[in-house]
Amino acid sequence: MGQTHHPHRALILLQSAALLALAAPRLIAQAAPRLIAQQPATTLQLNAPYAAPSPLTLARQQLALGNYAAAVQLFRSALTPTNPATLSNADTLAYATALAATGDTTAAQQQLTSALALTPNSAPLNDALGTLIAQSGHIDTALPYFQRAVASDPTLATAQYHLGTALLALNQPADAISPLTLAAAAQPNRFDFQLQLGKALSATHQDAEALTHLHLATQLA
Repeated sequence: MGQTHHPHRALILLQSAALLALAAPRLIAQAAPRLIAQQPATTLQLNAPYAAPSPLTLARQQLALGNYAAAVQLFRSALTPTNPATLSNADTLAYATALAATGDTTAAQQQLTSALALTPNSAPLNDALGTLIAQSGHIDTALPYFQRAVASDPTLATAQYHLGTALLALNQPADAISPLTLAAAAQPNRFDFQLQLGKALSATHQDAEALTHLHLATQLA
């Protein structure tokens, strides 16, 4: 059956896709500290000989400072054939973040895809790869990654947000409400979470509830 097209809803869907694309490097970067924090702490040995920081350590430091090009070069130096390294999921995510921030989204996707081949249920990696794919305009292809991310970790608010935003962009607002509600409940001070939830509610004619979240979004912006 043909669908009736509403100009204002088409604009909402375009805005949803644009938000998902523009936010990709920032939202990927938000997931990196969560994984990095899970890495074992290094024990400080008193009177131990000084050891220069490894390229991976320096790469993490440059990433934290926002020096993405420098971080990329350091990650690459750690992955040379003469000095191979197996990246943890945290470092893979950090490397992909730096690559995406410097515009090399193809290499970022390759890093995430390789890591997911080893740990397919990693919620942050699925969320990050889905975000990059959505950024390239292939939201339907990104959708399964967001679905796997929330299935692996329902508490990952960014994955719930990305899933809901993708569903909204694919003209499935009724399905988008649940993940967007979870995202907004987990991080109620995120204006973009409230905005997308308001749009999904509006698209399903739940106007009173939509107005509440849209008003909150304007206050938080």
